[in-house]
Amino acid sequence: MFGSKETLLAMFGFEFILVVFPMVEGKSIGKLKSILAANAIVVLLYCFTVFTCTTVFSPQQLELMPEPVIYLLRSIPLGTMDRVDFIFLPIWLISIFGAISGYYYAASYGISYLFKQKSHKKAVPFVVLASCCIAYLPQRREDFELIGSIANNSAYIFLIVFPFLLLILSYLFKKKEGPET
Repeated sequence: MFGSKETLLAMFGFEFILVVFPMVEGKSIGKLKSILAANAIVVLLYCFTVFTCTTVFSPQQLELMPEPVIYLLRSIPLGTMDRVDFIFLPIWLISIFGAISGYYYAASYGISYLFKQKSHKKAVPFVVLASCCIAYLPQRREDFELIGSIANNSAYIFLIVFPFLLLILSYLFKKKEGPET
């Protein structure tokens, strides 16, 4: 439980299920199996990465390295390419852009729902503009660490408390929302 506080930020993303679940076609059990399989794959990849980094580097080295995975990839030789991290970083950027676009969709969908708009497309430019403006606010390393601390601490609310509160409220009111036409 104490170690999860440090790694909770890395597990962001599964709350996106709360937004997308009602829109996906299929039976609920099939959707849940897919979600569990996806989360299991992510957890296994994280476990493999942590295990590999802790066996390759000493605890003293891990304290000095900001990104041990990048250091690990730099040590792998390829015949034609000098450094593997040049391949890893573009692939990682693709997954980051995929995650960001998912969050843009969820935010624009939520805004369009709040303002009772039929389409979320009008809200997308405002969401992108707001996120770009917010991204330019932190200027120093301390600012980034403060934002990371706030995000980690608020993760407990948004990833654990809020979904359980919604579940309890849905059982109390027993109201189901049908698909929009």
